Amino acid sequence: MENTVDLVIGTYQKATSEALQIITLHTKTLEIQQQVAIKGIDSPSFVAVYQSYIFAVSEEDEGSIYSYRYDKEQQQLIELSRQSTHGAAPCYIAYDASKKALYVTNYVSGSIAVFTVNEQFEIQPCKQLIQHTGSSVNVERQEAAHAHSIEILSFATDYKIVQDLGCDTISLYFTEPDGMLTLVNTFQMPLGNGPRHVAFHKEHKLVYVLSELTSTVDVLQFDENKLTFELTQTIATLPYDFAGESTGADIHISSAGDYLFTSNRGHDSITIFTIDAHGQLAWHQCMHTGGETPRNFAVISDDLLVIGNQNADKLTMAKRDECNLFVLQPVEYLVEKPVCVKVL
Repeated sequence: MENTVDLVIGTYQKATSEALQIITLHTKTLEIQQQVAIKGIDSPSFVAVYQSYIFAVSEEDEGSIYSYRYDKEQQQLIELSRQSTHGAAPCYIAYDASKKALYVTNYVSGSIAVFTVNEQFEIQPCKQLIQHTGSSVNVERQEAAHAHSIEILSFATDYKIVQDLGCDTISLYFTEPDGMLTLVNTFQMPLGNGPRHVAFHKEHKLVYVLSELTSTVDVLQFDENKLTFELTQTIATLPYDFAGESTGADIHISSAGDYLFTSNRGHDSITIFTIDAHGQLAWHQCMHTGGETPRNFAVISDDLLVIGNQNADKLTMAKRDECNLFVLQPVEYLVEKPVCVKVL
């Protein structure tokens, strides 16, 4: 891998603060240098990256999304456009370059907003708004639909899946040529799980679903002929002897497809699973992150993690040692309420 990597850091800071920033990480020394930090956007809690362009949500009651261009030579982050998401608390954004379209989940409203993007990477007004309805068994957290994330299905790229924490559902959508979405089917997750984020195993056509409320990973096998999912495994992300409060937050797979990583808010840890020849999971390690509330993290390489500890106001890092265990490193980078870490 290269010795440096640029990262976009989203936060829960307000527009009067430098809420969105780009940093450079030196992967050998773990030294971090800030390149640019900008004001003007409230709560950029999640971003999507394409080449030198950044798309960010503003997770507010009246949600919006922004597009930026990063000029590395001039160390400038230039705003290109902004649009309303027509919903409350947008918390996830995905860009489909093949369709020149953006997809946003409005968490509180329980809706999915679809936008097209022009050649100058300016976001056009919302073209489609899909409203989820329903609820589930957790009366405090699942009183209504809460669409939490949307992703392109990596092994069937004409499709996207939406995880709805409030309804305990995984919805499969077909992407039309113009980028709009058509519902294909909905998979019912175990009640009370609260599905949040997903990762994929392309070779085995598997979806690893991290559930926020139960701190579990469910492994779903995709049937490309029937366009359905089958639950094949459920595994806990918390140690069996932990009795405190904790919720699942983020999930990623290694580039080699042999490790799966999840983060736990409350236990404040990263749990690491090995992935066998059939894509099934086995417990490997659970390491504390060195900070509170690891809402998001990035797999920089199969040997290096960067973790955003929201309530500790810092990034921490972990490296894999010669025993294949990840070890917290004695370095940190201070940033207020970091909640998104993306490789640029």
